[in-house]
Amino acid sequence: MWSSRTRRWALRVGLVGVGSLALAACSISPYAVIINGQRISVASLDAELNQITSNKSFVAQVESGHEQVFGAGAGTYSSTFTSQILNRRISVDLVEQRLAQLKLPVSNQELAIASSVAVAGFGGSSVFSQFPKAYQQQLISDTAALDTFEAHLVNVRLTSSAIEAYYKSNLATFTQYCASQILVPTVAEASALRAKIIAGASFASVAQASSQDPNTASRGGAVGCGQSSSYVQAFGAAFASAVVGTPLNTPSAPVQTSSGYSLVEVTSKSVPPVSSVVSEVVSSLLGPKAQTLLGAAIQQSARNSTFVVNPQYGSLSVNSTGGVGVIPPAVPSLGAQQFFKTPSA
Repeated sequence: MWSSRTRRWALRVGLVGVGSLALAACSISPYAVIINGQRISVASLDAELNQITSNKSFVAQVESGHEQVFGAGAGTYSSTFTSQILNRRISVDLVEQRLAQLKLPVSNQELAIASSVAVAGFGGSSVFSQFPKAYQQQLISDTAALDTFEAHLVNVRLTSSAIEAYYKSNLATFTQYCASQILVPTVAEASALRAKIIAGASFASVAQASSQDPNTASRGGAVGCGQSSSYVQAFGAAFASAVVGTPLNTPSAPVQTSSGYSLVEVTSKSVPPVSSVVSEVVSSLLGPKAQTLLGAAIQQSARNSTFVVNPQYGSLSVNSTGGVGVIPPAVPSLGAQQFFKTPSA
């Protein structure tokens, strides 16, 4: 369910085990975790959980991916979800500590870039805007730290000029194409239908009468809109090439796909402004290695760090690959269940 940038939401120091119920709230102990002397307080973890779950649209997104946010008991959060948030906070804190060691402060320019990345990564503006303002700023700050560290790891500078230059050099990548198709079993049938359209029949009417694609025929063949990469994923490289290379409102030559032969018509194409694709540009500039290097660097920092974990939240675990994380208690006691009541319970 997570996009390439949203994966930061799920970013953890290590794998989190499955807990039973219970979460975070009022405290008889002032800390959840202490990392190298720096506290993640119970109060701050409570606040983060409350700010997250105040966004009903985001909670719905999380739960649509079969992740449990709330616990079985009234007024509780899922212990697994709490550990996910806690481990994410540990990851960000480790990155911020490492940036301080490297003397790499996050610049105002990087914060501005991270604002666009965070909005895109957390469901778009309609969802992101439902977080409390303070938490929006926290997510932007977290994103900026992660982006800055990734850029350091792959020796890339994330600046507005670099983003603009990449955008201008790759306009075709960001172009949005709206297309239709007519799907038939043979190349001969596709060629005959193409000749009919060139002679004056409308693509939509031929699609409705002859296309054997049950998903698009009734819509006049319309398959929707997207970038060329989206067409590659949905229909294959040959289909995507036809979308990119065919003039507007002109039937393509027959294209062989896994389902038969398609005629493609591009009904519109547009290039979005750079402001709407900042997150995609950042992903491209950082490249595919950045996420792997980030995960490895966080695990290395975790192994070299000192942790003190509040037992109410679980225990520290190191898995077979060296990943470090807080795993929630397997069976919370009745006392723990009361401890982890949400403030509204």
